[in-house]
Amino acid sequence: MGRERVTLRASAAATGSGTGPVFNALTDIVGGTLTIEDFHSALFLLDVTAVSGAAPTLNVFIQMEMPDGGWDDVVAFAQILAAGRRIAVIIPNASSFTEGISLDGGLSVSSVRGLPLRSSYRVKWTIGGVGPSFTFSVTADFFASRRI
Repeated sequence: MGRERVTLRASAAATGSGTGPVFNALTDIVGGTLTIEDFHSALFLLDVTAVSGAAPTLNVFIQMEMPDGGWDDVVAFAQILAAGRRIAVIIPNASSFTEGISLDGGLSVSSVRGLPLRSSYRVKWTIGGVGPSFTFSVTADFFASRRI
């Protein structure tokens, strides 16, 4: 079994909502030598190292690209109010979720959807409060059924 660790969002301060760059698991990990069927799970780590402002809130989503080019939430971390770490694991078809509406920043907090893994991912975040600032990073481990 192979594992590849990637950075979806490098540690940096954010004072407003945004989205990170697109990460393509098939081309960015090993130059396109694997197919999506080779990946069986993914682990995402949200690491918040600094928080400031009055009543600051941070909502972080892991999104995957859909066949039509739109983006859909697959992970919604619990709302962040202070520094700390959160993890989420995607194991396709491990939950009872089989059908639902497309969600772009609307998945309930502390939720993971058991959807099949796709190749393209990004991080989306929303920030609230008065003068808020969050320093955070998101990394991912992608697990393949054969050596990477």
